[in-house]
Amino acid sequence: MRSSAGALANALAWSVVAALIAAAVLVVNRLGFVGLMLLGGATWLVCLRAELDQDVPTWGTEVFRAHLEQRRPSEQRDAAMEERHALLSPLRFYARCGMALAAAGLAGALWQIWTPA
Repeated sequence: MRSSAGALANALAWSVVAALIAAAVLVVNRLGFVGLMLLGGATWLVCLRAELDQDVPTWGTEVFRAHLEQRRPSEQRDAAMEERHALLSPLRFYARCGMALAAAGLAGALWQIWTPA
């Protein structure tokens, strides 16, 4: 049975989520909930940076390629935009995972501060 590219991408996405969960458990053991908040913030920041780099090229040949894209017919621009959205979809998912980790870390840290020992 042959697997499709979508199934492989889905398996890769779930393996990254599993790695994030394992890293979160290790960070909470070592640093507590503040470490979980840092891990979530770092994940969120990396995904945000990658998403911004896709939208706004800042250096290299990508700047020239973006300038040439403006001269293409609208059908080609629409196809390129569709492809870009397909590439950004996993980044948004991982960014939301980072947000959830940061929120859980913040909630856990606040809970530890405000509960009596």
